[in-house]
Amino acid sequence: MKARSAISCLALSLCLSTPLFADNVEVGDSFAVMVEKLGQPQGSVDLNDKVIYLYAEGSVTVADERVLTVNIRTADEMAREAEVRQEQAEQAKAHQERIQNKGETLKANKLTDPEFLAKSSGEQLAFWRNFTHHFPDVDVSAIIAPLAERYAKEQAELASVENIIQAQQDRITQLEQQLQRAQAQIQELENRPTYYANYGTSYPAYYPYPQSKVIIVNTGDKHKPHKPHSKPQGNSFKVGGVTITTPTVQQQSSTSNVQINSGQSGQ
Repeated sequence: MKARSAISCLALSLCLSTPLFADNVEVGDSFAVMVEKLGQPQGSVDLNDKVIYLYAEGSVTVADERVLTVNIRTADEMAREAEVRQEQAEQAKAHQERIQNKGETLKANKLTDPEFLAKSSGEQLAFWRNFTHHFPDVDVSAIIAPLAERYAKEQAELASVENIIQAQQDRITQLEQQLQRAQAQIQELENRPTYYANYGTSYPAYYPYPQSKVIIVNTGDKHKPHKPHSKPQGNSFKVGGVTITTPTVQQQSSTSNVQINSGQSGQ
């Protein structure tokens, strides 16, 4: 915007500095008369059979050293155009100042807004980058640089965490597949027929109840010493001074056996 204003001022100065003559160039004048009245042209455009000479006030077309067309503005027209350009430049300058003031105010408000400062670095960075498009004359480079650095660091950490999570998910998927294969193998084994399946009986099986085995020990003279012996295996109880031992199930058999130990040799 500033560059545009400078160009407008330069054009205005060129127009005012170019001498204007009371007698304008007319069609049919020679090239020498044109130069005498308007001065040396500022530029030209060669169109093979004719040449357009450029002036601040307009242009003159010449062919065969004679003027064909004249497009030259008068002094009054030039003054009016200069006034319009000056007014437009002032309006543009005022508009630019309003935009800059608005940007400075918005910048100050955002830097003191707790809600805005609590946002993520990515959100803040996006805001300030968009801010530069709307307010190019307000400098926020000192704000964008650290935010961009922090955002890049956070993105790298986030990528690392996502890689770890993905690895764990892959491991879980692998374990689930292994579990499915194991369940399929178990199901296959359960459905597979066994060798003894064809030899089962449909009637209930009866087993002989093992009879008790009675062992009588330590009868006779209780004062007579005897050799110690191992503790009888099974359940023991006394009946009339006689110890009776009932063997365990493993010691039982299909027939009854009774062993009587009197504690005296030869009996």
